[in-house]
Amino acid sequence: MFATVGDAILMLDSRDGRILDANPAACKLYGYSRDELLALRDHDLAAGTDANLELPRTISKRFTDYPQRRKDGTIFPADLWVRHFTYKGYEITVAAIRDMTPLKEAEQKIVRLSHCYAALGRTSAAIMRCPDPQELFWQICRIVVDLDQIRVVMIEFFDPATGALQLVAHAGTVPGYLRSLASTTLSSDPSLPEGRGPTGMAFRQGAPMVCNDFLDDPNTQIWHQIAEELGVRAGAAFPLRKNDRVVGCLSAYATERDFFDADLTDLLTQLAGEVSFALDLFEREDQRRTAEDRIRHLANHDALTGLPNRTLLLDRLSQALHSAQRKQHCVGVLFLDLDHFKTINDSQGHDMGDQLLEAIGQRLRNAIRQEDTLARQGGDEFILVLSDLPDPTAAGRVAEHLLQALRTPFILNHQAWHVGASIGISIYPVDSADPSTLIRYADSAMYRAKEMGRACYAFFTNELNVQVSERFDLGNELRRALERDEFVLHYQPQIDLATGQPVGVEALIRWQHPQRGLLPPARFITTAEETGLIGPIGEWTLRTACAQGRLWQDAGLPPLSIAVNLSAKQWLQPDLENQVIEALESADLEPRFLELEITESLLMRDSDKMIETMRQLRARGVRFAVDDFGIGYSCLGYLKRLPVNRLKIDQSFIRDIPGDPDDAAIATAIIQMGKSLRLNVVAEGVEMIEQLRFLSEQGCDVAQGYHFSKPLPAGECAEYLTRLMRAT
Repeated sequence: MFATVGDAILMLDSRDGRILDANPAACKLYGYSRDELLALRDHDLAAGTDANLELPRTISKRFTDYPQRRKDGTIFPADLWVRHFTYKGYEITVAAIRDMTPLKEAEQKIVRLSHCYAALGRTSAAIMRCPDPQELFWQICRIVVDLDQIRVVMIEFFDPATGALQLVAHAGTVPGYLRSLASTTLSSDPSLPEGRGPTGMAFRQGAPMVCNDFLDDPNTQIWHQIAEELGVRAGAAFPLRKNDRVVGCLSAYATERDFFDADLTDLLTQLAGEVSFALDLFEREDQRRTAEDRIRHLANHDALTGLPNRTLLLDRLSQALHSAQRKQHCVGVLFLDLDHFKTINDSQGHDMGDQLLEAIGQRLRNAIRQEDTLARQGGDEFILVLSDLPDPTAAGRVAEHLLQALRTPFILNHQAWHVGASIGISIYPVDSADPSTLIRYADSAMYRAKEMGRACYAFFTNELNVQVSERFDLGNELRRALERDEFVLHYQPQIDLATGQPVGVEALIRWQHPQRGLLPPARFITTAEETGLIGPIGEWTLRTACAQGRLWQDAGLPPLSIAVNLSAKQWLQPDLENQVIEALESADLEPRFLELEITESLLMRDSDKMIETMRQLRARGVRFAVDDFGIGYSCLGYLKRLPVNRLKIDQSFIRDIPGDPDDAAIATAIIQMGKSLRLNVVAEGVEMIEQLRFLSEQGCDVAQGYHFSKPLPAGECAEYLTRLMRAT
């Protein structure tokens, strides 16, 4: 039994502690042979402060946590059970020795793991309550460094600019080690010594890396000296992820070799996972805040120019008015409308127009004070709020400064563009104390500036106030006019100059106002466009004209072409083709008797959708005329691409012929252009016989104007056409 028992047993002489016998387990535990042990005394095996093992002669005793020394000098904790007895006159002590190292290590492991679990809990709590990423990193480092044997903890993130891992937070009592890291930056490059440590490897491989023999591992050679000086014996690194991509590492260094066992590594991996979870949370929170900021910005700013929109402008204007009231200062509102911008936008396209608007917005912003607010109203309109003005004349000086700033041409796509502006000004407290009213008054003053010749500014007056009220009332009346069927169409005959026969009519809208009488389109079309009523009014015109054409044919008149001038907004409607087809089908009118007029400037927009609509309608038989021809930028090559049938010479070129040689030359050139393209040419605004003779001599095909007839109601027009056909 002595030889086979698992515990180490020594038989000692109780008088002097000499070892009398030892079992094989004792030889294995202490690392001595039996003969070597028999040459020793008990105090040769003892370690610590009690060098001698003094045993009572008559009692037994247990010694716990009694340090023992092996042959190789290593010390281990042991439990000793000592029993004293007398045998054949000899005082004998039997000692059973059990190595407590595994138990101690298990206890330490349990304590260490419990601390790690506590660290996990503290980490989760820190993530929940810490809104700042940098502060969280510092807290995580402090939590981990509190674990037993952990000497230093670091968090590093990869910097794409340097290709290195940059230290962002740390904890521990070894600043010298951190200084050494600063001089040998951790790299993600495996070809460099700085990239072959546990941190660099963990970053590259995306998995935990443990180095439990830090002083012997060749991969950590460049840190051996500083690690030995500071007592670092083991290291481990754990990747940190954001959006499933490794972005950094959490690294820990311990004073004990083989410190990072599997269980501890798993727990620290979980802790690093918590940090990665926090990184995703911060990322999502940043994205949410960015999205909210973007939404707030879009809600208050113009998407094209980045300037404040009307919503933000009204808020700023209200603030400026409150401030001015306290300080007894003035506030100026400037309504700025770009002159001739529509021509550039129509001829060059929206992309060029948008670029020009951005450049204009930037130049205007650079020309005003920091405390003033420049907003884009929409289209080519801008509004400026001037706060804390000493007097109204200061607003005029700012307007002049803005006009001067716009006189310098804008260079876009290697081409110079000249853009002027008309500016209307209203003043608090002179004109109003209401923000919306001040803007409306400035808008009215802007129209006065346009009437004064453009590229100038005008202040609001009481007379303009009356016009504002009338325009507001007119918008409401227009809505009622549609409901009450107050619009009528008059028709102006178009005469073939070769035969004198009528070949068509142009439908022209009038408003039979119940109080103001018959109003021409110039009195209400602009208001209709501003209020958005131009669409339904234009659709009514199209349906009514088609229906009238069918009625005339049913009454026995020969088929005539009916020309309808559609507004720009109608041409850009996506359902225009359906509107035209429905109007024709509803009236049972053949498409070849409908002619749609489009202005030259609108045609030059080169809208693919608009041209496709024209081609689809042309395929059905609908005809097209280019209205106001000659005032835009058309060329032969462009006109050849379009499905047009007629050119209508703008009446501004007809008015002074044949006396004005320039107008005569332009009219002649348009007629010749039409002939070269095999297009019918119509002259508008013919009022005198001399004009008619000149146009006939040049080969013009058709004419219309007061020389023949003014626009007539449907019944009178039918009578006129009947008389004319009988006479010829």
